[in-house]
Amino acid sequence: MVETLPAADYIEFARPFPMHRGGVLEDFRLTYETFGQLNDRRDNIVLVLPGMSANSHVCSVARDPEAGWWEDFAGSGKPIDTDRWYVICFNYLGGCKGSTGPLSTERASGRPYQSRFPELSIEDIVDTIVMAVKALGMAQVTCLIGASMGGMCALALLTRHPGFVRHHINLCGAASSLPVSTALRSLQREAIRSDPLWAGGEYSPDARPIHGMTLARKIGLLSYRSGAQLNRRFSRSDQAAGKSAGMTHDFEVEDYLQANAWRFARDFDPNSYLQLSRAIDLYACLTPPQGGFQTAGLEQVLVVGVESDTLFPVAQQQHIAQGLEQDGAEVTFVRLDCPDGHDAFLTDLRAFGPLLEHFMNRIGSVLPAGRAERCLELHDERF
Repeated sequence: MVETLPAADYIEFARPFPMHRGGVLEDFRLTYETFGQLNDRRDNIVLVLPGMSANSHVCSVARDPEAGWWEDFAGSGKPIDTDRWYVICFNYLGGCKGSTGPLSTERASGRPYQSRFPELSIEDIVDTIVMAVKALGMAQVTCLIGASMGGMCALALLTRHPGFVRHHINLCGAASSLPVSTALRSLQREAIRSDPLWAGGEYSPDARPIHGMTLARKIGLLSYRSGAQLNRRFSRSDQAAGKSAGMTHDFEVEDYLQANAWRFARDFDPNSYLQLSRAIDLYACLTPPQGGFQTAGLEQVLVVGVESDTLFPVAQQQHIAQGLEQDGAEVTFVRLDCPDGHDAFLTDLRAFGPLLEHFMNRIGSVLPAGRAERCLELHDERF
């Protein structure tokens, strides 16, 4: 079930890679996609680090016209304008969208790693991405954008590879997982492992723990969305048409959870899900408020949090902004009062679009005017 995306390329490393928490990969590869054109000065590179379950397909291109996971935000003439910027996005190590992960074949045994894949860490993810970017001939990234888990990965990359990034955007990110967030992900992992088809992680491709994955995704969705958003979209009167009151899927909100979770469960590998989820919970970069994150060379930063985010609450983005400012970066912190919860960076173009457009124009030395500038002034918080 290793997915091959139509527009994806990959880079292979034939040498061993020691994992941060023990174990060694004999070799590995990372899948990536690029959008736009790299200029002669190589100073228009934007590296995007996505959320846990997203792939490398940020937006539609001629080679793959299917809408990307950030379709409204990235592309020609959009806030992350691929007519101007060279955007690159990797599928994470440990994933199941083309990069080496539990579904990949172990060279020594000739079998998929499955449960024998070494324990993954955020450090492994960012170290392999930096290796790949440098192997592609890019010594420095103009702007690093991280959202959700990508925001956490971005912070790890900045601290482990100071000077590699000039500017940074952190959207709904965190320096560590709060206990309540860890508890939710723990329930998701337990749901997968409790499926009778789990088989200790050695499940058959034809008999995967779909039920456990579906339940895990439903739990996750309730943390990605806000109660206000669900209450606005569904109501008590939204009982599914033609169904009598019963115990399963009588309400549209139940049907919504089931449909979304089922699509995800069919498309994502359970071992990858556990590895990536656990990596989030194990990572901690807790230096502020006592000191900065030691991210030398970082210049301009935009950090955005959402008031209705319960997974990575807005105080965690404020924590990131404080630490990066203590490191000497020029930081703008924006607190958005939008109702879409953690996934607002995917859904609320009205709130996020002007902020991204203004920041990208600013680091590109083209000062915009109009609604983007006014929006930033309304929300900017300094320390």
